[in-house]
Amino acid sequence: MYDFILRTVIMFSLAVMIYLVARSVPRVGELITPSDKKSYLENWLKKVPWHKIDSLINSISGKFLRRLKIIVLKFDNLISKYLNKFKAAQNGNKEVLNPGIFENKIQEDSQNKTDDQIKL
Repeated sequence: MYDFILRTVIMFSLAVMIYLVARSVPRVGELITPSDKKSYLENWLKKVPWHKIDSLINSISGKFLRRLKIIVLKFDNLISKYLNKFKAAQNGNKEVLNPGIFENKIQEDSQNKTDDQIKL
């Protein structure tokens, strides 16, 4: 029984507080006055042409991304050519990517072939 009375009193107190707050809310809304700094900032922000800035950023980013795509594709072509030359050099074709590196090996292979032919 004691628990029921305690809960009833708490709920009644909560209802009274909500009623008092609800009555005072309209008075608080009337007392608020806008500050000059905030209104100046809001007016300045309203004057900024956001749609023009947005279109400018979109066009600049579009141009930049297209140019970046071209650079990446050129770099990809350069790497592909390098890999094809390297692959051709490994398969035994005469086209050698860097003659300074492979020149001695090709000359040694040709000398070994002539030495093997002499031994036969």
